[in-house]
Amino acid sequence: ADFAPSISVSVDLQRRCRQVSEMYFGNWKSYPQFFCRAPGRVNLIGEHVDYMGFSVLPMALANDVIVAVGLDDVQSQQPSVAVINLEPRYPSAEFRIGEVSGTNWHDYVACGVKGAMEDLHLTSFPTNMRMAFSGNIPCAAGLSSSSALVCAAALAFYKAHEIHSGTSVPSRLHVASMCCKAERYIGTMGGGMDQAASLLSQSGSALHIEFTPTLAAELVPLPPGAVFVVANSLADSFKAECGNPFNHRVAECRLACILIRRALHPSGSGLSGAGSPCRSELTLAAVLSDFGLNESQLVAKIGKEAETVGAGDDVDSSEGPSRSELLPSLVTGEEAAKLLGTDLAGLRDMVGVVSLATTMTTAGV
Repeated sequence: ADFAPSISVSVDLQRRCRQVSEMYFGNWKSYPQFFCRAPGRVNLIGEHVDYMGFSVLPMALANDVIVAVGLDDVQSQQPSVAVINLEPRYPSAEFRIGEVSGTNWHDYVACGVKGAMEDLHLTSFPTNMRMAFSGNIPCAAGLSSSSALVCAAALAFYKAHEIHSGTSVPSRLHVASMCCKAERYIGTMGGGMDQAASLLSQSGSALHIEFTPTLAAELVPLPPGAVFVVANSLADSFKAECGNPFNHRVAECRLACILIRRALHPSGSGLSGAGSPCRSELTLAAVLSDFGLNESQLVAKIGKEAETVGAGDDVDSSEGPSRSELLPSLVTGEEAAKLLGTDLAGLRDMVGVVSLATTMTTAGV
């Protein structure tokens, strides 16, 4: 089957499953009905380009999140998910199925559950769920521990729904696309690499992931015996938990796309608002596609010097407004808003990054 195939279980994974199963029993006096696993990932090529629509080449890690899952036999009018974690620093919690209320560790679990529930077009679920988690992906280390939580929780809900309804579940490619959207419930506006790498990777291969026009993935076999050293700098890089600094980069890139579109098409014809496209088009890949340009041609179009164009590129860099007029090298939020005929509130709405009044100012956007 394409969805969540059975895997060979290593001795270490068996040990961890027994450990989390014992924790589950100690808390609820019953044993889990099934387990789900979602690995972390490390990226090889393509940093911070997935949310701009460009392809990436990550690979999954042996480090993972596993979850032991059980369902209540009792019907509930307001079903909830109770979660516990083998790591003491992550406190137990309980939340209603379909709700995301904060930026704690269990809210990533809630994202996966909510996303799967909505994907299945469910408005309720017949019973409560219990989930016991164990993970060995370093937290806030850039290895997608949070996305692994989302993916593991989504897999758990799909499997729970299958148990109750017998309905066939979506493909892993579909689930990967859903999990990208689901993680945005907590406020992180990622592009989909982390979830796709977690759900679609296979041992011995990297994964070439494309996002334009739709999500697609191809295995890239790694050389036999190849060794990758993944070093932890020990510098924390949080997402939603600490003001969502990740979103600052997303906001900057989306704003850059708006300004580039306006520089290429000052009249704004075909664009909504003050020269701004709809948010789904706020990727550089979409800009290139819409204007029929490659990266070198784009640089020539908006740059000051025609010499930046490659010898084979056919571009008249004199067309359109100058970079100094419409695409200054550095702009503040207020300056960008003025260029686009709006204020900071309107700029935030154009960029469409969830939450945080500081996003546009502290990011210099």
